[in-house]
This record gives sequence, structure tokens and C-alpha cells, in this order.
Amino acid sequence: MVNLNVRKVIVLTKMQVILKIISLYIGMILRCGPEKSMRVTQISFWPVMGGSIDLQKDLILNLKLCMGKNGSADEPAAQAFVKAFYQTLLENFKHLSYGKVLEIVMNFDEFGWIIKTLPKRSYLHSDTPVKAKKPMKARVTVLIGCSAAGLKFKPLVIGKSIRPLCFRSMNMADLPVHYYHQDSAWMSSELFTDYFNEEIVPTIKKNFPQQRVIVTMDNATCHPPTLNDIDDLIDVQFLPPNTTSLIQPCDQQVIFSLKSRVRNVYFTKLLTYVRTHPEADNPYQDFLKSYTLKAAVYDLAKCWDELPLSIIEQSYNNILKRKLLQDGLARDFEGFRDEQPRARAGFEDIVVGEQPTVDFDSQIQTNGRVLDNEVQ
Repeated sequence: MVNLNVRKVIVLTKMQVILKIISLYIGMILRCGPEKSMRVTQISFWPVMGGSIDLQKDLILNLKLCMGKNGSADEPAAQAFVKAFYQTLLENFKHLSYGKVLEIVMNFDEFGWIIKTLPKRSYLHSDTPVKAKKPMKARVTVLIGCSAAGLKFKPLVIGKSIRPLCFRSMNMADLPVHYYHQDSAWMSSELFTDYFNEEIVPTIKKNFPQQRVIVTMDNATCHPPTLNDIDDLIDVQFLPPNTTSLIQPCDQQVIFSLKSRVRNVYFTKLLTYVRTHPEADNPYQDFLKSYTLKAAVYDLAKCWDELPLSIIEQSYNNILKRKLLQDGLARDFEGFRDEQPRARAGFEDIVVGEQPTVDFDSQIQTNGRVLDNEVQ
């Protein structure tokens, strides 16, 4: 009788392993370049014969992340936009204080959100059989927006159903989010324009009457250029292609932090349900059936309201260059009321109100974390 559980053992010499690894290394260089290293992990091989090989020590090999946004980012375009944006703020808002300018600079961005799922991996006994199932495709699109001073707009959630069953017994206006529907649950130019008129414009008019504001967003096709024709006091500026990972504020930890908080709330509820229903045959599937879109949007709105102001403030560092902007705008506190106030340390010879020549080549900071992965 043939034993099918016996594994085939291939004996390799150390030189054969080295040659194999070198060919692998050449393939890595051809695919992602020698300098695009985002995360380094120690790897060791133990062949049957020939001893052990430390890739990082003996062959100077590192395990590198080859997928992400930063490798495709256009840094010169990002630097040019930041410089032009800085000049725009100085030219048009020189009469405002630094704090007021932060209130009128805003950003909006979308992300995909899987509202309910089970963990992909779990610790089980080695003898426990596992039959992996297809993941649930309970996916929606979420749009969030905020100002550099921390003003948060009511989120937009796009689902597939016109009116989900969980919303049948309630007034849609009472939801903590705006709910729209679309066949693929993606953002479209029509939906964004409607949200712009129903939420963005009224909120801006309420908080900043007769004040010009700047709204930034990426150049996705769902953001129509006709947005600038809706209101003369709302200036919509589109970021250059392939620059969102560098300078878009919502991509700098805001979306990632929001997703992390929502995921933490979701799995806390899941574990609580499992602990309190020990008699159930499959409490995980029972929880998925009971967790509706209504519960998900309330969790999202709560996490969005509780998102710390410090995260939003830091997300605007790359696009605003706060220190330079502070030196070019009027102060909003006592102590800088002279006719010709001087800038802070480092710009002693520049009068506030003038536009200093700034080298932006080293101002862009690349964020190494990939932030737009959907919550799994």
C-alpha cells in the first residue's frame, strides 16, 4: 500500500540554494526596483544539507512590499501643487488669521467599506478540519470630509438597495449619515453632485456666510469639474494625478484611523455576541445575520464623531506646511499687533505678509502605510 502522506524530500546543496535565491533576487529587482523598500523582514532558509543561510546577512536580501500607492506617486507634481496652494492661500487670505484659514480649507475622499465579515485566520487545533467559505460581499462606499480645523461633515454611505429592509420602519432623515443607492455601490458624478448641493454647500453657508472657502479632492471621474460652477464662494481644487498618497489629507491616517475604530467596534460586538450565546450552533453566522446596515452606519457615525482632532490636524501637514503658513498670515492673538510684525525664528528678515521664497523639494513626506485597503 502506498502511503500518500509521505512528503517528497529534495536534498539541495548550499550552492544550489544560493543560486536559486539569487535568481529570485534578480526577479525582485526587475519587478519593483532596488530602492523601493517599505518593510524589511528577516528570513532564513534551512535546507536539508548545507547548513542555514541568513538572507539578510549573507546575501543582503530583504523582503520588500511591492504593491502600494507610493511607488506610483508623482512627487514633482505634488511639490508643484503644494507650492501653488501655498501661494494661493497667501494671496487670497492674507487678511485672515492663521486659525481662520485652517477653518476654510477642506478635503473630501471616498473609501470602500465591508460592513460585516469574519476574520480570515484564527487559531485552531491542528486536528480541526477547516472548510474555508467565500467572504460575504456586504460592501458599501463611504465619503467623508473635514476641514483643517476639525469641522466634520455628515458622512455619505452608498449601498445597492434603494431602501434596505433595516430602514423601512424609520425616517431616512433621522439617519446619522446621508444614504444613497447605486447598482454597484460606487460613487458617481451624479451622486457626488447631489451630496455637494445637499450637504457641503449648506454646511459651508451655515458656518462661513459670505466667506470664500477652498475644497480639495482628488481628480477621480466621479468628481465633476462643474462643481466650481455651483457657488462662486466655494473654490474646488483638484489634486494632480497620483498624488493622493502624498498630500491628500484624508489619505494621511484619517481614513485608516476611522476604519480601525469601526473594525474594533464591530469585532467587539461579534466577540460579545459569541460569549453571550454559548448554546448557539454557529454564533458567528447568527451575529452576521443580526448585524444590519443600520447598526453599521450608526457605528460609523459614532466613530467619526469621536475621531480625535489631532489626527485631522496632522493629516493636513503635507499640503499646508503649517510653519510657513503661520509666518505668512496675520496672527489671531495679542502680541503681534505691530505695524510690521516680524516672522518667527528662521525668517527674522521677512516681514509678515510678504511671500518668502520657499524650497519645496524636501517638504513632501511620504507616508509608508497603505491606507485604502478595505476592512476585512
